[in-house]
Amino acid sequence: MLKKIISINPSELLLIFFFPFLAVFYFNIYCAGLMCLFSLAIFFLGKKVQATVLFLGIFCGALTNLTIIKGYNSAYTGLPFESIKSFSIVLTEDSFLSGKGRRIFRGKLESVDGVNQINCSGAGTVLLIGDGAMIPFFQGERIIVSASLKRMTDSKDLNYIAFARGDPRHLGWSSPPFQWRKELLNRVEHYGRTLTEDPSALFSALYMGNSDRLDGELKDNFRKSGVPHLLALSGFHVAILVLVMTFFLQRLIGRTAAVLISIPFLMLYLFFAGASPSLLRAVLMFVIGGLILCSGGEVTIFQILLFTCFLQLLISPFQGYSLSFQLSYMALAGILILGVRVSSLLQPWLPPFLRLSLSASVGAHIFTAPILIYHFGELYPWGIAASIVITPLITIFMWISLLAFALNVLDCPLVITDIFNKLCELLYWLIDRAVEIFSQWTSVHFSSKGDMAVYLSICSIVVVCLYIQSWRFYGRRKSPQFKLRFPYGNKSSAGDHGVGPEEKMEPEFSH
Repeated sequence: MLKKIISINPSELLLIFFFPFLAVFYFNIYCAGLMCLFSLAIFFLGKKVQATVLFLGIFCGALTNLTIIKGYNSAYTGLPFESIKSFSIVLTEDSFLSGKGRRIFRGKLESVDGVNQINCSGAGTVLLIGDGAMIPFFQGERIIVSASLKRMTDSKDLNYIAFARGDPRHLGWSSPPFQWRKELLNRVEHYGRTLTEDPSALFSALYMGNSDRLDGELKDNFRKSGVPHLLALSGFHVAILVLVMTFFLQRLIGRTAAVLISIPFLMLYLFFAGASPSLLRAVLMFVIGGLILCSGGEVTIFQILLFTCFLQLLISPFQGYSLSFQLSYMALAGILILGVRVSSLLQPWLPPFLRLSLSASVGAHIFTAPILIYHFGELYPWGIAASIVITPLITIFMWISLLAFALNVLDCPLVITDIFNKLCELLYWLIDRAVEIFSQWTSVHFSSKGDMAVYLSICSIVVVCLYIQSWRFYGRRKSPQFKLRFPYGNKSSAGDHGVGPEEKMEPEFSH
């Protein structure tokens, strides 16, 4: 039995475990019964190891699904909805402005107040919608607001929705670290404001995830250009922070120690910026990949992606129904699965910097298209071209603005800081003009399910054709691979698909 386990490819076992886990998690839990019958069938056909791994995937998927059902059914208010006048919640994330200018709060219900000063404890997750002029509140704050609660029946990660009738009031903090976090955010915001207004707002959005001060038209243009993901904290931002840390640390203490020291700093940044699904995914992938690298193991980024998805759903099952979670994983999966094939086909025709950017955009676009069509009924295919132009501008702005921020913190001479401030203004202007141009290109609207089916069928045919062509010309072993890397390590062979102790490594590809 042990020899059979050793002889099986770990990637095969991971796929056998992951896909039934995901199927049971997202679809009806009763399908677990049919999949269990299938695992029994292959068990009696002699595939005992595969059947056992398949059953474990089904079991873990059912367990996380039951956790969500239990959490949804355990919500209560203690009072009839029509008698609730106000309630208190603990915010689970920072409030933010929606695309329509409304202030959005998410939190856990603590208590409800009814008529005749009746107070009852409560439980459940609340989506609170208020006026855009409301002051922002932060994760960990306890607030009370005058509003009526309504039950949400079409959401698995939210129990109640409410519309605020007035400004919420601050009641305190759920724990001191959240208060320290707010003070640190205010300090960073203070130094960030030494930049001029518009670049300062973009800096805050890119590094702290706070887009409240960002111009509404600019945010809308990012969405219409098909590149709103560039404003969301993700692996793109983690990569820059990792490069900054490892660039200095690795020269002093070596690669392994630099990676290990970077991990707690990334955890602090995760807490500081807010554990959004996309940022949590990026940090977990770096931590897992870094630990494997330091232990001398070998693994591909796709294997890390699958394991990270499983781990994140175990930590917070409700995030699985977040649009940010789904888009983040599907975009990176598209880059790793399809992007490498597109890159193979374009290798003789385009230089590396353009080929990698274009292939990543195509892979991410095709894999996220079904989710965007399902939720919004429209698509911005020109985002493939926009990403090639805007991504480098955003990257340069992040480096220059980070350096300008550091110079301001160190209180460098005004002449030097002014030079970097002017560069930030120039880059902001270029980004603004670029997204404005691409936002004027026509989007594709899907008015019926038939239109969606036609587009998704075309995407499927494109994927199959790309795989057939790239397989024919390059084969499986010679196809390129996006690898997890850290700078200034030892060079690896071009055909190596794994992350091993002898590889030169740098952070994950942008998404």
